[in-house]
Amino acid sequence: DLAGAVSDAGNAKQLASKLDKAGYQTQIVQKDSLNLVYVIGFESRNAADSAKNTINDRFAIKGIVRAN
Repeated sequence: DLAGAVSDAGNAKQLASKLDKAGYQTQIVQKDSLNLVYVIGFESRNAADSAKNTINDRFAIKGIVRAN
């Protein structure tokens, strides 16, 4: 589940920290000039979709679910 893509590494760390504190497992991946914040560790696509909706509502972001 991609929670966000930001150019500033500090903002990526801040978002990942908020998600971690909310009980999600996160990973930051740098790609080109972006820092991609992923929420990882879901057992199924349905679980990821459900978490995406919760995260989008709670953190006012537009995350997406992508297959590994």
